[in-house]
Amino acid sequence: MILIQKLLLFIFLKKNKEIVTSFTQSLYRHYKDYLEDRINKNENYSFKEFAKKKNEEGTLRYLEAISNPIKHK
Repeated sequence: MILIQKLLLFIFLKKNKEIVTSFTQSLYRHYKDYLEDRINKNENYSFKEFAKKKNEEGTLRYLEAISNPIKHK
C-alpha cells in the first residue's frame, strides 16, 4: 500500500491586502484571528495554544480546525 499525502502551501505578501483579506475572510478566518491576537498581545505562541485557550473560553472552532484542517467551520 502506498500512502500519498498532498500538501498545499500558500504564501502571501502582506502588501497585497486584497488577496490576504479575501483568503482569510473565508476558509482561514480562524488563522487570521490567531495572527491578530498575537499582534495585539505582542506575544509569541502557537496556534495550538491559542486554540486551547479559545476552547476554554467556549469557542470550539479553533480546535476543530486543528483536528480537521480541510473541513472546518
